[in-house]
Amino acid sequence: MKYVIYKKKERIGVLTLSRPEALNALNNEMFAEIRGVLRKIKKDKDVYSVIVTGEGDKSFVAGADIAEMKDQNQKQGYDLACLEVTYSKK
Repeated sequence: MKYVIYKKKERIGVLTLSRPEALNALNNEMFAEIRGVLRKIKKDKDVYSVIVTGEGDKSFVAGADIAEMKDQNQKQGYDLACLEVTYSKK
């Protein structure tokens, strides 16, 4: 993965957004990588919680990468950013 780092420490998943040169602004590729990691976490019955953090000293996440998304309509933006994942671990 280019923009997301995932590590598991015991029963805790640590998802790090890693695009510090852009203040971790969310772009298309990063959204896809996040979705992939969340799917992986969902299947891992040993992960009980997830910490989401951002690389760099200036920003956790600056928001969406507007330059990349400026030409998308509302539905395209929603479809891109929708990270629906339902968890129920019993």
